[in-house]
Amino acid sequence: MYWHPLRWYAASTALFAMGIGCVANWFRNRSFHCALTAPLFLVAGVVFALGDMSLLRVNVSFIWLLVLLGTATAFALEWRYAKRAQV
Repeated sequence: MYWHPLRWYAASTALFAMGIGCVANWFRNRSFHCALTAPLFLVAGVVFALGDMSLLRVNVSFIWLLVLLGTATAFALEWRYAKRAQV
């Protein structure tokens, strides 16, 4: 079955894939940034999907800016506060 909002090049599809990947990575490796970015990617994917279905007006630039800032913040927090393996 073909569902228009989840075409391969849609932002919602990419964000769902990144969110699912972050969930899997968090369960396997407990990456701190994945605990923060997985919900961010999944929520942004839902927002874009709702926008693609014309159920919600979406400011694409604003959503991508939030995703970028959230991802950068998650990596900065991991770099600063997460435990690192001592070599």
